[in-house]
Amino acid sequence: MQTSEYAAFDAVGLAELIRAGDITAAELTETAIETIRDRNPAINAVIDTYFDRARDILASETLPPGPFHGVPFLFKDLQAETAMPVTYGSVFFRDFVAPVGDVIGQRMREAGFSVLGRSASPEFGLLPITESRLHGPTRNPWDLTRSPGGSSGGAAAAVAAGMVPMAHGGDGGGSLRIPASACGLFALKPSRGTMPRQPNSLADRIAIDGCISRTVRDSAAFLDAVGGPTLGDLWRMPLEQGSLTAAIAVTPRPLKIAVRTTDHMGRPVHPACRAMITDVVALLEDLGHTVVDESPRLDGASMEDAFLTLWAAFPATAFRT
Repeated sequence: MQTSEYAAFDAVGLAELIRAGDITAAELTETAIETIRDRNPAINAVIDTYFDRARDILASETLPPGPFHGVPFLFKDLQAETAMPVTYGSVFFRDFVAPVGDVIGQRMREAGFSVLGRSASPEFGLLPITESRLHGPTRNPWDLTRSPGGSSGGAAAAVAAGMVPMAHGGDGGGSLRIPASACGLFALKPSRGTMPRQPNSLADRIAIDGCISRTVRDSAAFLDAVGGPTLGDLWRMPLEQGSLTAAIAVTPRPLKIAVRTTDHMGRPVHPACRAMITDVVALLEDLGHTVVDESPRLDGASMEDAFLTLWAAFPATAFRT
């Protein structure tokens, strides 16, 4: 498969090609490796590679037959795996090897992804940009003078550059949504209790794992494959509505949808964002929905203060742990 063909498919599409026998997982992995080697030096989205490990797994036929069997993928550099290096974007963890992994990492492996490496994150995922003293800045593939946002900026840059069709990330205060917006991709922050958060000794009570993708169906299939709480989770969301993939095919009833064009402090958003909101409103109305300009009543200053207090407490308690 040529790199131009590779970039034309989303993760679900590539998985379908493998199941149909149109391409092997090994061939697809080699295309992804070639693409990463070609494009990553200018972008710095992938800060560690598992190429030989991925090849060995495929050669031994031990890659799980999950829904994404053989699809190239990246872990964010906050994801611990047993006996594997993880730096958390920090010079303090330059040579750290994780003693144990966690449930979300196991589930992503079980989904069948061919994990080719780690994507860049700012130090401990704390900032909405992706640059660190250890790894340097990650660049937006649409404009190398700009940032892809953060903290899942390496994931977004890799997907936008066509290195992988989808990548793992996490979101506490916008760490999936910000880089998806900056790179023209799709992401959402899953609701608390819908994804496993083990070990629950993690000091962070805000962030949750997810993915960055080019299509809504990819994100839906990812959440279906790895979602759901695990034993001992602090929060559990009952999953009684069926799969998200099935929900995409259902035509929704007419909805009343609120939009806002200001931030939590009442300040207007950038004109480019307002223009995009206008386009989305027109599309929603064409689909039969009612759209109103309305915002929840909240004290933006108090909310910001509470968020920053929690955000500052997270690294402090993490280091203490």
